[in-house]
Amino acid sequence: MLNCDPTYYLNYSEGNISNEFETILGALKKDIRSARIETNINYDYDLNGYSHNEPEIDWNTTTIWVSELRRWLLSKNFKPSFFFSEETSTPDYLNKNHPRYSAKLAATVKVWLAMEDDNLMRGKTPIIAMESYLTNNYKEFE
Repeated sequence: MLNCDPTYYLNYSEGNISNEFETILGALKKDIRSARIETNINYDYDLNGYSHNEPEIDWNTTTIWVSELRRWLLSKNFKPSFFFSEETSTPDYLNKNHPRYSAKLAATVKVWLAMEDDNLMRGKTPIIAMESYLTNNYKEFE
């Protein structure tokens, strides 16, 4: 997320980590504890197999699916290039993977943009041209 080698932070100690790393790790832990992120939580057990009085999360073995992490990052409007490298210049409101994507909004924007095409407008009223565009492209918007 910080565009650097994560092994530097694997065995971090106080004073050895950046503010950005602390902020991201703190936000992740908070949202994992409150179940805002779907994870495979593992707990820290003592040598006899019993958990402590209050089970503590074992952060070294707890895992998160990449797709879930991407969803969480998008919800925070944070798009580190490592997780979103295949993204194009498509605006969020046209991105089907965005959590607030709306097919109706995307169709409205696309039809509005399509009206710049003189061939589409030739011999038609704007309403007829828009209907024609949507009829020919409805599958794109599900």
